Amino acid sequence: MKRLGKTLKAATLAALATLALWGTISLGAGDGGRTTVYWNANCWITLDVHGDVFLGTITGPDQVLEDTEGNIVSLRTNCHNGYVLAVQAVEATTPPGFEGNILADFAWKVARVEGNVSGYQGSYVSFPGFHQEMKVGTGEKPGAAHFHMAYKYTSDEQDIPGDYSITLEYTATSL
Repeated sequence: MKRLGKTLKAATLAALATLALWGTISLGAGDGGRTTVYWNANCWITLDVHGDVFLGTITGPDQVLEDTEGNIVSLRTNCHNGYVLAVQAVEATTPPGFEGNILADFAWKVARVEGNVSGYQGSYVSFPGFHQEMKVGTGEKPGAAHFHMAYKYTSDEQDIPGDYSITLEYTATSL
């Protein structure tokens, strides 16, 4: 028993010496710490342009083919300085032998708008030429906008039989 007592005494002294060297031991608690989670954001714009539009078939002189419904150009942006939405005619297809000015007879406008819009082209206008951007509308703050586009073509005697098309390209730029 004396031997066991001496062994326990020695073990206790060793444990106390170890505690003295390491400092205090805290059971169930840990060191506190903080971290910061962070990120950044760039200015962005998304653009969704409606599909192809069929205006109809010319059956007589001075006919106006027009489509004012369902042609929505939508955009979303987080840019705090606003945006400009523009459109340009990039190419046209006409039948062989067509000698008219397809851009002079074609016109577009914004029929109505929804959302983050501060100005827009509300009257019919024609493109002055190919690859010349025209302003569709503007917005001054982050948000979403929906431009309901209208297109029309006025026929004349130069519209010979065949298929016609104009390809439009919409772009959105942050300010």
